[in-house]
Amino acid sequence: MQIKTGVLFSAVCLLFASILPANEKIVVAAFEYPQIYQKSSNSGIALDLVREAFKAVAIDVEYKFYPVARMIASVSAGQSLCGVGGTVLFEKTEVASSVNIAAPVQYVSQVFLYNSKKYPNGITFD
Repeated sequence: MQIKTGVLFSAVCLLFASILPANEKIVVAAFEYPQIYQKSSNSGIALDLVREAFKAVAIDVEYKFYPVARMIASVSAGQSLCGVGGTVLFEKTEVASSVNIAAPVQYVSQVFLYNSKKYPNGITFD
């Protein structure tokens, strides 16, 4: 039986908690995306959610930070049990076929801001 690697997008891959013995430690792949997830004393809300979810089932988490492409490769190749990132990162056919994507637990909204004094009629993209 082959187990596909799980992907945490915006937080939790507890689907794999059931296959790990209690008091285990897993490595979760991540990349820097400050305030959401980051390698600092304030790890960000997504990594806090991951840590607490695994803690609830007695599994310790160690984060390994990679550049984005290497994080994706690490998860899709099975070198990391799971990773933290948006589903868009894992949509390529060669990657999507090797991962399972958990349900989202956090949504991030990105907006574009501009100087309305400089562009009083807004900005158009043709």
